[in-house]
Amino acid sequence: MGARECPAPLSHEVTRSPVGAVAYGRCVRGRGGIEGFLVKPGVLAAYRVMAYVTAVLLILLCVAVVLKYLWPEGSSTQLLGESWTTMIGIGHGYLYIVYLFIALVTTVQLRIPYGRMVLVLLAGTIPFGAFFAERKVVLWHRLRTSGEPLPFERSSSPAGASGPTDS
Repeated sequence: MGARECPAPLSHEVTRSPVGAVAYGRCVRGRGGIEGFLVKPGVLAAYRVMAYVTAVLLILLCVAVVLKYLWPEGSSTQLLGESWTTMIGIGHGYLYIVYLFIALVTTVQLRIPYGRMVLVLLAGTIPFGAFFAERKVVLWHRLRTSGEPLPFERSSSPAGASGPTDS
């Protein structure tokens, strides 16, 4: 019995926030099966904020690097790019560590497979990547909330198994 499963006579109850955006679960008696998911209140909101902050800082860092290396050495634009690269780079580095922690917690609570979890974690290192990862994680959260399987969890029938054929 792991942190995500309830013992046999217990079932999983979903508690929603007043907004309905985030929910968390607990095991209760009287229902069969596991319903809902285990996302603590505020985790998804924190993930969304950190994904956007990390993505914006990485884009600004890319702009600063362009200013630093594509303008003539010693020009005011090049010096501005050099100072911005240092400041934004340090800020992005520290906030990326926070993003990693929050993204790890979010993907574990949503029960995302390890391969996709690694992709979400690495999204903060690719310009615009965290924007796409944030949209996917929100979609996965909505699917988990509604009780539907995630797109990569759906079983598909083999190519030739559409039914019996006449010979």
